[in-house]
Amino acid sequence: MNRFLDFRSLHGSSALTGQELACLREMAQSLRQAAASGRGPKPLRGKNVALLSETDGEGARAVERAAGDAGAQVARIRPSTAGLADGAAAPETARL
Repeated sequence: MNRFLDFRSLHGSSALTGQELACLREMAQSLRQAAASGRGPKPLRGKNVALLSETDGEGARAVERAAGDAGAQVARIRPSTAGLADGAAAPETARL
């Protein structure tokens, strides 16, 4: 991991210095190239991810694709079907 990207909480790219932005772009490009060649990292290999999404929108598909590309097994759960429509049990469900 690059020493400039220390997993701190960020609220947009304005919180990054120019050098940090350059490192982030370089890392994104190298990850994109590795994924395109089929040798990308699989940090979520062996993990299960539940995607709570009522719709089959582009955002849900992007998250599902990204998690799958990172090696995770992804299960999409529709909150209304799972009895979570009111959102009250969502935190408990997420902990599972």
